Amino acid sequence: QQYPDTAVLHNILGAISFDKGKNDQAIKHFKKVINLKPCHPHAYNNLGVVLIKMQAYKEAKFNLKKAIELKPKYAEAYNNLGNVHKALEEYDQALKNYKKSIQLNPNNYEALNNLGIELISLNKLEDAEKVFINSKKLNPNCAETYFNLGIIYAKFKNYESAKNKFRKAIYLKKNYLEAYNELAYVYRKADNYHQAILCYSKALKINNNIPEIHHNLALALTYVGNIKKIISHRKIASFLRSDNKEFYIPLLYHSNYSPDMCADEIFSYYKKYNEQFNLPLQKKWKDFTQTKIPKTKLKIGYVSPDFIDHSMKNFLMPVLAHHNHQKFEIYAFAELKKEDLVTQKYKSYVDHWIRTDGIDDDQLAQIIRDLEIDILIDLAGHTRNSRIGVFALKPAPVSLSWWLGYGYTTGLTAIDYFLTDEVMAPKGSEQLFSEKLWKFKKYSAVWEPYRNRKIGEVAPLPSSTKNFITFGTLTRAIRINDQVIQTWAQILQRVKNSKLVINSLNFINNSKTIHEFKQKFKAHGIAAERLLFYYESPPWNTMNKIDIALDCFPHNSGTTLIEHLYMGNPFITYSHRPSVGKIGASILNTLGHPEWIATSEEDYIVKAVNLASDTNKLAQIRSTLRTEMEASPIMDPKGFIYELENNYQAMWNKWCSS
Repeated sequence: QQYPDTAVLHNILGAISFDKGKNDQAIKHFKKVINLKPCHPHAYNNLGVVLIKMQAYKEAKFNLKKAIELKPKYAEAYNNLGNVHKALEEYDQALKNYKKSIQLNPNNYEALNNLGIELISLNKLEDAEKVFINSKKLNPNCAETYFNLGIIYAKFKNYESAKNKFRKAIYLKKNYLEAYNELAYVYRKADNYHQAILCYSKALKINNNIPEIHHNLALALTYVGNIKKIISHRKIASFLRSDNKEFYIPLLYHSNYSPDMCADEIFSYYKKYNEQFNLPLQKKWKDFTQTKIPKTKLKIGYVSPDFIDHSMKNFLMPVLAHHNHQKFEIYAFAELKKEDLVTQKYKSYVDHWIRTDGIDDDQLAQIIRDLEIDILIDLAGHTRNSRIGVFALKPAPVSLSWWLGYGYTTGLTAIDYFLTDEVMAPKGSEQLFSEKLWKFKKYSAVWEPYRNRKIGEVAPLPSSTKNFITFGTLTRAIRINDQVIQTWAQILQRVKNSKLVINSLNFINNSKTIHEFKQKFKAHGIAAERLLFYYESPPWNTMNKIDIALDCFPHNSGTTLIEHLYMGNPFITYSHRPSVGKIGASILNTLGHPEWIATSEEDYIVKAVNLASDTNKLAQIRSTLRTEMEASPIMDPKGFIYELENNYQAMWNKWCSS
């Protein structure tokens, strides 16, 4: 108070105000210093730091440059100027200033860390590693240095080294939330899902309001099959970031697996998704240049991330192979990271091949408009790398989502139709779909075994030599919920000496998850020796060991059910929610075996037990199922494509007359 106008006092008061978060007061004090002493480089630097904090980058840059002008070897100011350039995405300038700061003061580990972080963001990982190793020598107890080294080793896929660095960071800095999150990521990439779950849980104990961590934890839980916790964390993440559809879409996806949510509740989330993220895009809709008249040749566009060696090939390949190119011009919009041999086969079946990776939704929608695509088909729904956002922009006069890629509604009212059949979407279920239902008269897909995939002949009935029934399933752990386990356990109890084979990718190198599943069966009186958990692919060897396949519920399997039938295995399914819960029923109804379709858990048990009671009948079924399959609409590509193309034509004519 005795020296209110001295530069030194105002500089001190500015620093104190900044430390207390009183940025406006700090600015006043630092500007007072500059007024009293215009050649004070530290005041300009300090003012620049406050302005960075307030995101006033242009003004911050001016003051920091002034500080350097007054003090050309001001290492700290160069570091701060680098931060400004980084915030402005001027990365080359950021690197230049960080390096200058280090040149002036080789012991400035803060500048070293900033340089290293910037090199990581530019994917210059080896250079970044050298920087952080030098930084560690200067300050061996800096947790952030170890954290950043962990990031580098994780990107190198050197997960063991990454784990060690993240653990060291956590040791040096208690409650290091970011380090727990990254350590969990490394465990997940190393297929150690239980340790990943533990680390994510510890991170949430530090701060339960981080949506990214709830999202990551839910993802880790999918590998161990805990659907209740998955849904819980999905709901929290979507609530915490209700403005971000990337946290909302996984809730839509996983809700289909929940045995505790009713169909109306699930669809309510789809409606909210549409209202919040898709309806606002209607302002971007444009008039179509196509004339509303019948056409002799329609332009058909298939949009998918699965034009690769993926189970979709068994369904989509026969469609593209049998299209009538005199009446339909076929476009493939492929969202791919890389192509493979199957991709090349796809290319040979279409008239136009368009890669969509790297093209944003607005650009792709305009490309589709410019090409005058008449009918646009979504084949991915809300699965990974889908381009569902393009459909919200209504780029084609007629659009539809085919159940093959996702199994349920997209939630988008911008999409005209949902391509399905009467079994998957029975009368009365219309209110559970945002699109209008367009139903095939027979089965709403076609399947062919891919020629380059050696399936082999149907093997003899396993129980004929083993003297016990082997039940089996090939699915993901997320489908095997507590109700499914209880139902399967009752089947095993009633069929004496029977065993259960579960082939799932989620059980590879995952002994703890296997143990947990065995404990769940044990709670229902089923001993571990009656259960076999493992993973092998392709699945034909497993299917040859199975007498009767068991489908999951409420989310049925898909491709593997058809493969079971082709390998001679009958399967029991529970006809549940439209439409993911009725996939199995649709297949069996088309094949002419409704007797294997259950309408309750008890009915499921009875049907499985009855089927297991007559091995002579099972042997007869096994010997004829492949022939039945080959004679059914499921494996009739010409008949299917004829109806599909008639449907496309009818959709177009309906648009013309609208």
